[in-house]
Amino acid sequence: VHMLLNACLTYAVNRRLIQTNPAAGVELRKVPRPAIQAWDAKEAAKFLAESKVDGLYPLWPLMLNECLRRSEALGLRWQDVDLDRGVIRIVQTVVPNRSDKGKAVIQKATKTAGSTRAVRLTAYSINALRVFRPKWESKRACSANWRDNDLIICTRDGAPISPDNVTRSFAAIVARAKVKAITPHGLRHTGATLLLTGGIHPKIVQDRLGHSSISTTMDRYGHLTDDLQQLAASSIDSLIASAAAEESPAQ
Repeated sequence: VHMLLNACLTYAVNRRLIQTNPAAGVELRKVPRPAIQAWDAKEAAKFLAESKVDGLYPLWPLMLNECLRRSEALGLRWQDVDLDRGVIRIVQTVVPNRSDKGKAVIQKATKTAGSTRAVRLTAYSINALRVFRPKWESKRACSANWRDNDLIICTRDGAPISPDNVTRSFAAIVARAKVKAITPHGLRHTGATLLLTGGIHPKIVQDRLGHSSISTTMDRYGHLTDDLQQLAASSIDSLIASAAAEESPAQ
């Protein structure tokens, strides 16, 4: 709210409608960032297994394996997907229109400039999309009022689905999988956490997430520092031990 108000008042100052910007001197209260909600690998596997029968599939593996935001996964089109190369392009989003009861709107842009990106697909997601494509084609053929948005995840008539409306389906899958409750955005956090603790370089994770800088990524996942330090220490031990074994004379 302050950012919006400050921008409006700055505009007013520049247009000489007012002399000073009263929002410029406001001291904002620091709000602690909520703890990240994420699953371990076993919980993620249970969730993915249960998600296969959900009507919004393959939304779920795209959010978890490719670390996409809900809005990005819902905005993904078939023309943005190259299954042969295993790459998707994130170029648009689906967002709720708060002034129209949260109605889904296709936005021909991403959250930030850095969010427009290419993402390498996992083998799991490639297979999920290949299996889903004939079902999507059948849905399009059966619809008398198809909206040609080319959206992969859509209503039975091809219309976009609001990010707000996926929560119920997500909660049902979580209940069936019997894993701890997290928010849908926790799928993205789960993917990033598994990558970082698996030894993937933070720069790669940053690119996958679409963060504007690596500092944003590390600030968001700073709680993993101890795990990453332990991974680094173990890797050094392993490398030196292997080198020492190669140098030792055969017994």
